[in-house]
Amino acid sequence: MSRIVILAATENEIAGCRDIEGLIPVVTGIGATNTAIATMSAVKGYWPALMIQIGIAGAYGRNLPLGEAVLVASDRQADLGAWRGDRFEAFENHAPLIECPWIPDVRWKKPIVRAQSVNCAASPLVATELAEIETMEGAAFFAAAAECEVKFLQLRTISNYVDTPREVWEVERAIAALPGALRELLDALD
Repeated sequence: MSRIVILAATENEIAGCRDIEGLIPVVTGIGATNTAIATMSAVKGYWPALMIQIGIAGAYGRNLPLGEAVLVASDRQADLGAWRGDRFEAFENHAPLIECPWIPDVRWKKPIVRAQSVNCAASPLVATELAEIETMEGAAFFAAAAECEVKFLQLRTISNYVDTPREVWEVERAIAALPGALRELLDALD
């Protein structure tokens, strides 16, 4: 496959993947706005055949081991809403679920999950039963890539359980797992 752009929010997440031949690495910056802008700029700059967003994620349950690689089948911006007194009201109609239509084309042997994106990691505002993982940039990446009509995939490694304190997260372990997971994904593409 020609022209594959890989995107990650931080240099730490993409650094170990820079030596994979044939990939164009792009650091987007953290957050939905940075990711959407960088995704659209990468499409205009490179006209890729495929874009793969890589990064770490938190898991809502304990069924995904720390360091596990997952492919994301759907994502949505979960914390779009308003405070109504002491209650958060999600704007469900304005945060649609975005499906990744290319998942069936990948011979991936690891978990395929649903994600939801938040602006604040481990947000207490979101309905955790709607997804298996939480990201910060995935929904923005899916929306921008879909709008640009480019093929896209999202690969994440699990760094933490959302209900655990930050000091026990295994960020370095998850980041170290990204290059191998990306190579495995590239091998699984038709």
